[in-house]
Amino acid sequence: MDGSFLGRTGDGKPRVKIRWLGLRPVMDFGAGLRYAAEIYALRVV
Repeated sequence: MDGSFLGRTGDGKPRVKIRWLGLRPVMDFGAGLRYAAEIYALRVV
């Protein structure tokens, strides 16, 4: 899985790249919500 932190002993702490990859699905979800809102606004009018 991209962006996952396995927590193994030799891996160390998660770095910025891992956190960024973890935020990517959240940003995609937000973009989907904005897109859905645009479509809904066009249908209501």
